[in-house]
Amino acid sequence: MDQLKTLLGLAARGTSDPLVDTAEDPGALDRLLTELCAGRAESGALLIETVSDPKSSLGVLRGVKELAKQLAQLAPTPAHRQAATLLYHGAVAAAAGRHGANLSSQPLAERLDLWLELAALLSDSPLGAVFGDAVASDIR
Repeated sequence: MDQLKTLLGLAARGTSDPLVDTAEDPGALDRLLTELCAGRAESGALLIETVSDPKSSLGVLRGVKELAKQLAQLAPTPAHRQAATLLYHGAVAAAAGRHGANLSSQPLAERLDLWLELAALLSDSPLGAVFGDAVASDIR
């Protein structure tokens, strides 16, 4: 019931969070990540699929998280930085929800409101399931 109240509250107030705005357009997210990966073997679609795959190991997710941090530092525009940050959150959320591990130095509880919002926004996509699994997990 509390999650429903939170979702309704989020819907009522709208959002101005650039990270959530980036998540609203999966095609743009894929394109921005692919542009950031120019000259690498990775593509936006491959990275998103890897984070979304329930079979991705903790080690693979840790690698995606580290890559996302690098991409965020190299990002030429705020939109690219937001795409890399969303990938970072996806990797951390996947590790939390599917492996019970915190890949971040920050407490996961600090991210739950954002992850709840992303889970609701992306509810029809595999990436939305990643955030939903993390919110539903017992890890804090």
